Formats: sequence, structure tokens, C-alpha cells
Amino acid sequence: MKPNWFLLTWIALLAIVGAWLFFDATISGNKVLIFFGVFLVSGIFLGVLKKNI
Repeated sequence: MKPNWFLLTWIALLAIVGAWLFFDATISGNKVLIFFGVFLVSGIFLGVLKKNI
């Protein structure tokens, strides 16, 4: 099975943005951003798991 480079790149970008939001929110103490970062990253991982299973 050939890896889908577009999908992998998109997931990596979203993961980086999610992680950046999470760390930024942790420093500033913004609960909404923390929640959004966790939601985004967990959503990505669930989507990847569903697609691979």
C-alpha cells in the first residue's frame, strides 16, 4: 500500500498546529485553547486509527 503523502502532510501540519496551540494556551492559561488543542489532536489520531483499521 502506497502512503498518501498529501494526507500525511496534512495530518502532520494539523498535529504541529494543535501542539503549538496547546503549549501556547498552557503558557497563557487559556482554557478554551487548551480544550481546542486537545480536541484537534485527539480527533486527528482517531481519524487515522479508523482509516488504518
